[in-house]
Amino acid sequence: MPEGDAMQTTVRDIMGIEKLESLQLVAGEGGLDRVISKVGILDYEFSRANNPFYTDSHWLPGEFVLTTFTYARDNISIWQQALKRLDKEKCSGIAIKNVFSMDLPQSVVYYANIHHFPVFLFTDNTLFFEDVIITVDRFRVFREAQDIMEQKLTALMLCQPDPSAIRSRVLELNYALSNQYALAYFLLKNDGENKLRLDIDYASRRLNRGDTIIKYGNGFFLIHSIGNGKKQELKNSMVNVVSAMDVRKNYLVGISDCQYSLASFRKGLMQSYYAAIYSKISNREISEYQQIGAYKLLLPYNASELSEEYYDSFIIPLITYDEANDSELLQTALAFEEKGGRVREMSRQLSTHENTVRYRLKKISELIGKDIGRSDFSEQLSLAIKMYRIQLADVAPLPG
Repeated sequence: MPEGDAMQTTVRDIMGIEKLESLQLVAGEGGLDRVISKVGILDYEFSRANNPFYTDSHWLPGEFVLTTFTYARDNISIWQQALKRLDKEKCSGIAIKNVFSMDLPQSVVYYANIHHFPVFLFTDNTLFFEDVIITVDRFRVFREAQDIMEQKLTALMLCQPDPSAIRSRVLELNYALSNQYALAYFLLKNDGENKLRLDIDYASRRLNRGDTIIKYGNGFFLIHSIGNGKKQELKNSMVNVVSAMDVRKNYLVGISDCQYSLASFRKGLMQSYYAAIYSKISNREISEYQQIGAYKLLLPYNASELSEEYYDSFIIPLITYDEANDSELLQTALAFEEKGGRVREMSRQLSTHENTVRYRLKKISELIGKDIGRSDFSEQLSLAIKMYRIQLADVAPLPG
């Protein structure tokens, strides 16, 4: 995302806000991607004389309108006139608090569906207009602030590795960050921009002063710092904070090593991010960077031309052979990497005879041109399979 180009809030976004879940969409579903610029109120105070749907130029493009239609209680046909006027002014939608229990005219539903103009009904009379205005405005401001923070974080990753420059940029993210900190990256298990935004909003309200949450990609970074303390104290504190995150069930988590200088912030970012990818690769809920082994070297370079060439030379022949012969060489190679080449354990995992496993391994060695008897066969095949698992994870490497 270019710097300064913050994502805008849409009608679809506010539908996921817990406090507004009682707003029921009744028409205009095709307009959920309309942008909300502000929330306004339509009622009698905006009418003129005996022309109850006259609104001057009061409405702004993108305005999401709240109304009780008090002024229309004796003439429900005015509802459609109001919708037409609001649509003409390019408003984003309307939410009706139907305090008079009037039936929604079918002409309104028809117009809203044809013109993709979202219409909501309040289903909870304890939800007040002020609640909606404050909630939506807070969400808009928070989202814009998060986008700016994500831009700053990306700029930090791309800046020159000068310690003073890094420290300066880190303090722009959180001026209260101490020199003792750790990072965690929460990778969303399933795609969902709105879900991610709402989780970040929810989690951010429960942080301590020295902690920060920043959206990045399909997840978010948690920066956790303490004052003075030993390494184990910081590690335990970080694990406790991560474990207490109410949204964690939706994410795969990676935790960095403890850091003791703001100049090492980029290193902490990479460690937590790649540990989260390892969680996805290894089907774990949470991983610490110190646990990921050879992936420390493979993850930062998985998209390089040389690494792709190496990966292709091993994996493509197996995939091609399996497709042509309805065989399971690739699954055998995956089991080989996971079980460290131990045939008996591979046999159990694949539910096949040990001799069949040996035959498949011999066929793999023929296809990739590597002698199974060589001492480096296991090493090379395991590296290729690890790279294949990284490809399956389908998570972009960090920039810089």
